[in-house]
Amino acid sequence: MRTRTNHNSLLVWALCALMVSAAAAIFWGTTPKVSAQHALTTTGRVGEFRAATAISPGILSIGSMRCEIRPGTVIEGQEMIRVGGTFSLKATMNDEDQIVVPSAVSSQDNSSISACGRVRTWWPSTYATAGRLTLDSTTWTIAPGVELRGAMQLSTDADVCVSGALNAAGQISYPNSITASATSTVQICGRVTAYSPATAGAQGSLAIENIAFTIARGAALPAGISVGANLCLTLCLNRSGEIFDIGYGAANSGPVSLCGYITAYSAGYWTAGSITIGGQTFPIAPGAQLQGQAMIGAYACLTPVIANGQLVNGSTITSSVPQQPSFAVTAVVEGTTGIYGPPNGTDLFLLPTPVVFNVKSPAPAGTSIFPVNNATFGPLPLLEGTRAQGLTLSTPNATVRAESCTDSFWDIVFHVASMGATDGDMVTLSLQNPNGSGSRVIAMLTLRNGGAELTQLHKDVTLLWSSQPRALGSFFPFYLPAGAAGSRSPELALVVSQSPTTTLNGCFQLVSEIKRASGAGKTSVVISQLQVKRMATPDDPAVSNGTSLITNTLGWYPTGKVCDFICGPCQQPPTPPGSLSGTVFCDNNDDGVQQAGEPGLAGVTITLSGAANRTTTTGSNGAYVFDNLQPGTYRITETQPAAETDGRETLGSLGGVVSNDMFSNIDLAANQSGVGYNFGEICSPGMPKKCDTICWRPTQYFITFIRNLPGGTVLIPGVNANNPIGIQQNLNTIRTALQGGSAPSQKLSKEYVTAQLSLAGAGGQGSPVVFNTYWSMLRCSGVDFAPVTLSNGVVLSPDSLLNDLVDQTVFAIKGNGSADYEKLASIWALLNGKCGN
Repeated sequence: MRTRTNHNSLLVWALCALMVSAAAAIFWGTTPKVSAQHALTTTGRVGEFRAATAISPGILSIGSMRCEIRPGTVIEGQEMIRVGGTFSLKATMNDEDQIVVPSAVSSQDNSSISACGRVRTWWPSTYATAGRLTLDSTTWTIAPGVELRGAMQLSTDADVCVSGALNAAGQISYPNSITASATSTVQICGRVTAYSPATAGAQGSLAIENIAFTIARGAALPAGISVGANLCLTLCLNRSGEIFDIGYGAANSGPVSLCGYITAYSAGYWTAGSITIGGQTFPIAPGAQLQGQAMIGAYACLTPVIANGQLVNGSTITSSVPQQPSFAVTAVVEGTTGIYGPPNGTDLFLLPTPVVFNVKSPAPAGTSIFPVNNATFGPLPLLEGTRAQGLTLSTPNATVRAESCTDSFWDIVFHVASMGATDGDMVTLSLQNPNGSGSRVIAMLTLRNGGAELTQLHKDVTLLWSSQPRALGSFFPFYLPAGAAGSRSPELALVVSQSPTTTLNGCFQLVSEIKRASGAGKTSVVISQLQVKRMATPDDPAVSNGTSLITNTLGWYPTGKVCDFICGPCQQPPTPPGSLSGTVFCDNNDDGVQQAGEPGLAGVTITLSGAANRTTTTGSNGAYVFDNLQPGTYRITETQPAAETDGRETLGSLGGVVSNDMFSNIDLAANQSGVGYNFGEICSPGMPKKCDTICWRPTQYFITFIRNLPGGTVLIPGVNANNPIGIQQNLNTIRTALQGGSAPSQKLSKEYVTAQLSLAGAGGQGSPVVFNTYWSMLRCSGVDFAPVTLSNGVVLSPDSLLNDLVDQTVFAIKGNGSADYEKLASIWALLNGKCGN
């Protein structure tokens, strides 16, 4: 086995070595030829790894193998790769012996896991105790002392993926990685130079002017993409940088460009640099200078000049405006003071990267972004070297939402201002998952009487005014001049709990929302400062230095992001849910309208089917509601209540088709509420209106005509494990049951089988007369007897429904309630024969 492995390694080395001299000979600019692709599998210790970028190849060295990774290729599981670790590679090699998609790595130091899902429970391990992580319904144990890389993304309902090695005890160990199932966005204009569509089982590839992307498995891109086409595209990229969707723009008539948010930048002087824009990283050649200003957090466009897989002189970066309005907020982080000696403590430091907010499109009329200064918002104290922007809405009865890029938020400092008639306006700050779900309101302020009242506050958040906590219901007067914004509140701060049990510690988008009432005025919000969570990187103590904000001392601060960068129009919130509702009531005049003296009926079963399937019962007032419904076509069905006469159905506000006890073909759109789907019943105190019966034939009748029994099934005590049997297929068994005997089970068999055959002969439960008989009192069939109390406490009397007698009989048979057999048999004996023959 060892010798065979060595041969394989030599073969791999021979294959991969062929491409070293051709590292720059990539497939740009030509239609991809038919590749003689082949598979390659190997296992070994990683000596070198550099991920491929959009314009440059990567390198992976495992054991004695060193292979190039084609630009734009994402190896599945590559976030787990660590130099020195042992991994298995299952690679697809192109005709130039480059690793292409689909390829994957897995850790071989131990067994490994790779799974995605929603976080249900999570708590970290300590040095002495194990932790636990549950995604959907699967739970893994985290080995003591093991920290999950990217653990700050773990919060209840967060949609994440976990990759990691398992130790001998099956616990998550090293290496490991937590990544968000999230997206980023990039706009690109240029000529398509290579295109290979994805299939259900394999990734594809797309190259625009030498900039390569991987297409996710199963992603169906729109028609019109072909080699040579000159297009402007909006690419939606998943957590692995793969294209999963494309939004078209117009045909391209300008220069080649790529636009997005700049999330990382290091200038290339004597060494190589890089810039990450729109989630894509571009190497910068040593000594090359980008024309223009590259600022982290800014939305910009890159016009590239590429040579040997790097940006070279002539490449330009220009500021731009994203597809939707946006504004930036100053970000601070907790760091360590005492840079030239032992650490003195902790303090806040200014981060060079702001937090970006995007206004959700389409923004209503009257929405504006303004720079904060004396004229627009009055004198507002800001951190030195920073600026602030505000959000305003003036249109009555409109709502505007601004969502931040994803981050882990600790403190939020903000101000609210108003001008004109703004009573009833609401300002809400909330956190939502990166996919737009799981919204958590952290604070809501309702404007009235020249100020704002705190009308909602999350249990894990403290609101501070003048450094003092303020309770729910507190009122904040707008007594400070706010220039063109009117008057404003004092500085308010929201402090998020750092308890490990809170659901607010994780990766979220911060949402700032203004909801206008009907008055003619405007409401403005300025978030002046955000404290965010960062993790230390090895270079931070030496590189990320500055003067602290509180004690004004030198120190260093962490810069490692704990969240994936998610910020752009591809992140659409879930479709607004809708609802369907109505009432079941006593409609004694049968006009379909509930009036005084016509109460609702409680406990009636209502079933929803179609785009969703649910069951509920009416409340004490007869009302029911199905909420949180997605768009679709629905049907609402009422289970006819016992002892009531069926009345009239009244169609609700969204229309549909009416039939007996049912509304069907109800088309529900996003954010719609269908009301008034009402069921009327004719009911009055005492005896119900239904009083139907059938011909209850005697036992001898069925014995005589045993070969002519009706179809259907019957339930016989002690037969077929107390499950129904077919009548026509079991005539001898039924004859034995009809003959009865002295035992309680024989007595019940005789009478109950006789009654079931009468019901089957009348058409079974599908027959209207049988249905009405089920919901009629026993006395309607001409019987009278003293009340009978069963062993479970249920009392049967002539005023009981036939349905009640059937239910108790089935319950006794299936539950082996033999103590009730003779009592039930005696009641059935009174019914059998009530037909005159």
